[in-house]
Amino acid sequence: DKRKLMIALDAWNSFVALFYLLALRYKSVSFLYVVSFIRNSFVAIYEPITRSIVPLFMENDDDLKSAVTMNGMAWALTLTFGGTLAGWTAARLGAASCFLVDSGSYIVSAMAMCMVK
Repeated sequence: DKRKLMIALDAWNSFVALFYLLALRYKSVSFLYVVSFIRNSFVAIYEPITRSIVPLFMENDDDLKSAVTMNGMAWALTLTFGGTLAGWTAARLGAASCFLVDSGSYIVSAMAMCMVK
């Protein structure tokens, strides 16, 4: 079930995001690389699932085209505003707070996916 896999990956990503705090605390570049590798491995699994799940909700091709377009726009907006928010958060509250926010965002995502039937 793709939805359950997405929930599990979100949960793991929320946990892995916290390991960036350890890399930051101990100023360990090698640990940073290990955490980044693990996290990007999860992302490599998650992203194709998100793209493949959209057609399951659509009843016709026109709706699918609109949904794919909206998904792309949402992704672009997320990158734009996410980067801006991360920069503001890091400047105001410190880099560690960004990883806490990131971890929390995965929990919110997992909870949202739990509501999808």
